[in-house]
Amino acid sequence: MLKFRQLFHTTKCAVVGMVHVGALPGNTPKITPWGHFFTPQKNTHDTCKKRGTPLCNKSVDSLVFKACKEAEMYLKYGLDSILVENMHDVPYIQSKYFTPETVATMTRVCTEIRKIAPGTVPCGVQVLACGNLEALAVAKACNFDFIRAEGFVFGHVADEGYTDANAGLILRYRRQIQAENVLILADIKKKHSSHAITSDVSLVETAQAAQFFQADGLILTGVATGSPANVSELSQVKKFCSLPVLVGSGVTGDNLGDYMGADGVIVGSYFKKGGVWYEDVDEERVRNFMEKRKIFITMALKLLFLVAICLTRTVLCENSTENFNETETAPQDLYVIKTVVYEVGILTDAGNDTNTNDTHEQVDVSFFDPSQNGTIDLSNIPLPIQTNVSGVSVTGLLPAANLAAILVPPSDGLPVLPKKQVTVTQNISTNNPDKGSEIISNLPKLLGLTKKNESETRD
Repeated sequence: MLKFRQLFHTTKCAVVGMVHVGALPGNTPKITPWGHFFTPQKNTHDTCKKRGTPLCNKSVDSLVFKACKEAEMYLKYGLDSILVENMHDVPYIQSKYFTPETVATMTRVCTEIRKIAPGTVPCGVQVLACGNLEALAVAKACNFDFIRAEGFVFGHVADEGYTDANAGLILRYRRQIQAENVLILADIKKKHSSHAITSDVSLVETAQAAQFFQADGLILTGVATGSPANVSELSQVKKFCSLPVLVGSGVTGDNLGDYMGADGVIVGSYFKKGGVWYEDVDEERVRNFMEKRKIFITMALKLLFLVAICLTRTVLCENSTENFNETETAPQDLYVIKTVVYEVGILTDAGNDTNTNDTHEQVDVSFFDPSQNGTIDLSNIPLPIQTNVSGVSVTGLLPAANLAAILVPPSDGLPVLPKKQVTVTQNISTNNPDKGSEIISNLPKLLGLTKKNESETRD
């Protein structure tokens, strides 16, 4: 989870926009009883009229231009991430039949998208069908941050044929090309597939198997592209797995609220004209979707404030040296609101007889009133080899008269937030053991866990 949070720089539901690359060029492999080999054709013109995937009718430059325009649209409206996929290469073939043109063209497209996407925007790639090793190679070459992997655990029958589990191959290849920084987000019980051969393995068990096989995240889908995922299944997977879970199909502006509990949503079809995946991106749909996401986040903040109000005390500010409204009116009762939500992750080299990997200890902390005493016992944690602290602190002073506005939002649906509000985001990460120990020792101070008299002294 920490690797995902560090990459996406958010504790909210991330929005990943799909870039559906047009049909790629590529020579058709000639199949023989001993396998397959390539039958190259002369490339005198940069077109796909007589070669390539069945729908290919554009030059490589045209494919790159359109893909970059889609990416620019997503960046314009503040999407958290971009995922590039050769969706138009229908009907798909298994990766063992790929030709070099597929990887070469996807590398070209991803390289150009990486040039226009800020380094803070995570970019991922998927090569259909089940081209997980190829996707890793593209990601490594293009400085991409993650891949979407099919068939990570448990075999299944897809519309392009039988797909065998490949987690072992993927992780070994990732190590071989030194691409450990590339996250693997694995589909579980993926769309467009029959899972009858694993009907005795539940979705949660599949998710747990992917976690055991060291996936970096999980992707939950419906039965097909554009088909919504089951909300109750999302809750179950989140409950029994500690990996980040993304919803990978069927998310729309109308059902976004159902999936805000996910760590991310991958949106493709909804962003297209008419909600059809092969159409062009509709700017109005992208704008409306992101505005709705903003409203949901604001409403979540409202809930945090409501909880904070219930847990904090009313403070009479008659002796305050600060005039809140900057007028000469009589002081009001003020509600002091402070929410601090931090995720603390500590990776240690502690011995573990049942696991040859490094021990990973994670603490989730939520505090609403830092003036109250609080302690965290970290004395039993060994010398850290990596320490990560991430979170958001929101503080504010709210006049009592505005309480009703929070309880009953105005007509535009947005709650009234405190007139004086400070939002602070802190992300700290280090691989230095000494620095990690220092961070841990200062956690009470960092998290606002100061004694009441200390807080008053500073004031």
